[in-house]
Amino acid sequence: MKIEWHTFDAEADAAYAYVTGHPVDETEDVAPGIIVDYDADGQPVGVELLSVSIRLSGSDLPSYLKGLVEGLFAKRLAAE
Repeated sequence: MKIEWHTFDAEADAAYAYVTGHPVDETEDVAPGIIVDYDADGQPVGVELLSVSIRLSGSDLPSYLKGLVEGLFAKRLAAE
């Protein structure tokens, strides 16, 4: 699953990785500070990451988000 684009809000210390441009129908907290949005068909729309500055530890944001998305959706990636 590929990240189409991402955003970062420094004031909120939050990032969002978009995997599609579909409207969000459902949201799931999958871990503390990690929220996944799904469309009406149950397909992932994106992932919100809170407390970014604490999580990065020297990593760059795009690489971190890529690893997070791949890890969260590994089963979906294997099926594609």
